[in-house]
Formats: sequence, C-alpha cells, structure tokens
Amino acid sequence: MQIRQRPLDDYRLHSIHHRSISRNRDGVALQKWLQPPTEFTSALAEAIAWIAASAAVRIVMDWLLASSTDFWIPVLIGIVTPAAIAVGLSTLMPQLSLVLGYRLILVMIGLLLGGKL
Repeated sequence: MQIRQRPLDDYRLHSIHHRSISRNRDGVALQKWLQPPTEFTSALAEAIAWIAASAAVRIVMDWLLASSTDFWIPVLIGIVTPAAIAVGLSTLMPQLSLVLGYRLILVMIGLLLGGKL
C-alpha cells in the first residue's frame, strides 16, 4: 500500500513559487524607486525633497541631543545610516551607484544644512 504525498509536494511548490514572486516584486519595486528622474522638474523636486527631509531629520536629531545627551547613539546611527545604506546597495546593485551617489550627496547636504540652522 502506497501513501500519496502529492498534496504536500504541491503545497511546497506553491510556497516556493509564491516566495520567489514576492522577492521579484520587491526587487522590481526597489529598482523602480532607485531609478533617476527623467525630467528636469522632477529631478529638481526630488533634490529639494531629499535635502529638505534630511535637514528636517538633522534638526530633530539636534533637538534630541539638546534635550538629553542619552540620545547620542540613535543620533549617531541616524547620521551614519545613509552612508551605510549607500555602501550596501552599491555592492548589491553596482549599476545604480551613480543614482545612489547623487542621492547620498543630497542627503549629506541636507544633514549639513540642518546642522547649520
């Protein structure tokens, strides 16, 4: 008498297929997000958004440090994170290194300006 294991195998195949589809969707979404803007006005708007957001984050970090010096570790992590993300993504996706460098420069400019305000 044979025991049929077909439904379990079908479940495993479906599970593996579903995981690979979700990874592909995540990779496609990440690549779309990391593409440079095509028009000048969208590039300018994106640059302003990156600089303004990072300046606002730096102002919040300065406020946290002024309120209590116990927050120096989260602030340090917040300042180092953009560079760590750029290094990690540039090793995983080297074809996007120019876009990452551009956005990293914008974030660093924003962090610098936020520190001066």
